[in-house]
Amino acid sequence: MQTNTIKEGKAKKFHWDGVSDSCELEFKNTLTALNGQKTEELEGKGVLAANISAKLFEFLNEQNLKTHFIKKSSDNTLVVQPLTMIPLEIVVRNYAAGSLCTRLGFKEGEKLKKPLIQFHLKDDALNDPLLAESEILYLEIVSLEQLNQIKNYALCVNWLLTTLFEQVKIGLADFKLEFGFDKAGNLLLGDELSPDNMRLWDNFDSNQKLDKDRFRQNLGHILENYQIVLERIYLALAKKDIQTPAVPLKIRLYIKPQAGLLDPTGRTLTDSSNRLGFTEVEAIKAGKMLELELNDYRLNLIEDLCERILVSPAIEEYSYEIVV
Repeated sequence: MQTNTIKEGKAKKFHWDGVSDSCELEFKNTLTALNGQKTEELEGKGVLAANISAKLFEFLNEQNLKTHFIKKSSDNTLVVQPLTMIPLEIVVRNYAAGSLCTRLGFKEGEKLKKPLIQFHLKDDALNDPLLAESEILYLEIVSLEQLNQIKNYALCVNWLLTTLFEQVKIGLADFKLEFGFDKAGNLLLGDELSPDNMRLWDNFDSNQKLDKDRFRQNLGHILENYQIVLERIYLALAKKDIQTPAVPLKIRLYIKPQAGLLDPTGRTLTDSSNRLGFTEVEAIKAGKMLELELNDYRLNLIEDLCERILVSPAIEEYSYEIVV
């Protein structure tokens, strides 16, 4: 595939010819921290980050989670689908670390009662500020439905990766995700999955860091610890019988008539309200909300359940959110 360097970031290069259905993501040997204020070239880092990302993306693809990953084309390069990236960094936290400790006074290593999801605007000039959900919607970065979809994806990725790492006694303290839309408008997980954007703790101990915190905190032995992560991932995947834990959760499912179709219930309610003197009511749209109790985060399970049993696809559309 003939490609051009379309974009170069601090740790990766993106090559695409602007036409093909695939492009190349090249991992550099650059380590960065503090929003690029601290950098270092470390030979071999790009190869390790690429290999770790490839194995984790393969695992997620096998679990029917949609990612941009297609294959690995060289030691430090992945073939991926081109995406229109959403300018958000989604941080999922399972343990207290980093800014959660400095901002809110948590003790590093404290296990959180439930996963926390945070959003940051991807903007180096503004130092990637933390965003409230209302700010995301105000800035029209994504719609409310897309924001819920992103959160659903993030929780599912967290559930799967946490399970994988626990097989080999690694704690996934927190990690950063980025999403984008393919040419058909589907939401896919993009960017990378490596110790560059994850906090990984050996034996669930915050003092035994296997990730880029070793660079941030001048702990040394960076490549050796990235190599440990890669070898443990191979061990976990070799088991072939990874059992994801049953986790009680609620799903709020919203069902409404498809856009453009008649909504007799909504029309009747609108007319009745107007006749009773509520002339301020312009329109009422009818729908329903179902609350499901499941023990599995897999998005394809939820969607299959909706499309085969709970929703009439010919006349209805739906959205859902995972409640944690």
